[in-house]
Amino acid sequence: MNVTMLVLVLLVPICFGIARVNKVPKKSVLIAQSLGLGFAVFLIASIVSFFVYTDALNMLVFLFLYTAAFLLSGLINIGMILVKKRWIGDS
Repeated sequence: MNVTMLVLVLLVPICFGIARVNKVPKKSVLIAQSLGLGFAVFLIASIVSFFVYTDALNMLVFLFLYTAAFLLSGLINIGMILVKKRWIGDS
């Protein structure tokens, strides 16, 4: 279950950014939307991890992994949006 949540934290914001890159005209709005969605999925995964595990070590390990996945997806998403918008020529 936690591996599934880890994959969701990593892939949902990236897929959202890919799907919406041509529909949203401003880079800043798309970046804010994708980071907000990524943070929401991160919070849901953290809450699920809090209720699934009873020991602190497992909670800390998965919170660290979720944080790393959120940061990685955010960096990939921002880079992809900036490159795609610059390549398309939109502002």
